Amino acid sequence: MVVNGANDDAKEIRVERLTKSYRGRAGQRITALEGVDLVVSRGESLAVVGPSGSGKTTLLRLVAGLEEPTSGQVRYGNRAVTAIRPEQRRIHFLFQDAPLYPSLTVEKNLAMAYRAGRGSAEDRQARIEGIAERFKIRHRLKSMPEQLSRGERQRVALGRALLSRPGVLLLDEPLSNLDPETRYRLRLEIANLRREISATMVHVTHDPFEAFTLGDRVAVLNEGKLSQIDRPESVYRAPADRFVAGFVGFPPMNFLEGEIEETNGNKRLVVRNGERVVARFQPPSEGTGVTVKRLVVGIRPEQVRVSRSPEALPWQEAVIRRIERFGPNEYWQVELSGETLVVKGDPAWRVSLADRIGVHLKDSSLTWFAADSGKRLG
Repeated sequence: MVVNGANDDAKEIRVERLTKSYRGRAGQRITALEGVDLVVSRGESLAVVGPSGSGKTTLLRLVAGLEEPTSGQVRYGNRAVTAIRPEQRRIHFLFQDAPLYPSLTVEKNLAMAYRAGRGSAEDRQARIEGIAERFKIRHRLKSMPEQLSRGERQRVALGRALLSRPGVLLLDEPLSNLDPETRYRLRLEIANLRREISATMVHVTHDPFEAFTLGDRVAVLNEGKLSQIDRPESVYRAPADRFVAGFVGFPPMNFLEGEIEETNGNKRLVVRNGERVVARFQPPSEGTGVTVKRLVVGIRPEQVRVSRSPEALPWQEAVIRRIERFGPNEYWQVELSGETLVVKGDPAWRVSLADRIGVHLKDSSLTWFAADSGKRLG
């Protein structure tokens, strides 16, 4: 079996002002990636997350050398590799659908991970059988790829990556086409794999939960630009902009837009629905650089306080319009003066549709955004 330890082939990945543009069918210029800067430290796992079309796969293909950038540079350590072919970069690329050699058995596919002259034949065979046992594909060693399920093919691909001990491991949504149980088990294996081979890993996914569980840091892409790169907990608690706040987290963050009004020298952000006042909030302090009148407040469902009694301040009356249950958790979609919010409820209350409850949007739980740019304030 492969043992833990440093991987001498592991490299820092440095992306400098990376841009990729295409010409559309009508001759228009399409920018898939624009001016991206990031550094993945040696042995670090970076998860790149974003919606479809955000540029995450393009970024990965540029790092791998499968495409050439329009401008910018990719470096492994101090070495510029932008003009170096993928097979010369000492990397392993794991695709969404594992590309196995169709004419070779599982055993021979695994054996392809070994570089010429590395170890004895007996040692290689023992390692292949050990990996097959670990990934529960030993009974498939003599099978052809076409005889495998999708999950089994990904296990073969993961086993091959573990045997090859690459310096850089790049994963392009390898779990997206799998059933939930297989996805869960292979997510654990990827986490173990990365620790064992000590590779520098870049993992692309559209699933924020997957990104948070597999990345030491998370990079969020939106429309070809890097919105934020930080540790998972920082991305969740201090999103850089409204897009990140809404994309990361389930259910998504609630947003309310209002205008700062001043009465007798006291400023309040007032959220209105037509003529009705939905809520009033104490705006951020002057030191946060707030210079605009229209602001957006964000609050996550679990940060909204709920009460069975909406009669006393600071509670506001809300009506339950929808109930969603996820295992031991309940989320209620409520109507507050015509606005819709999602709150985390208490299953023990056994509420029904149209029940009235109290909600409290505490100022200290709010995240503030500029209404025009969407940037977080403070």
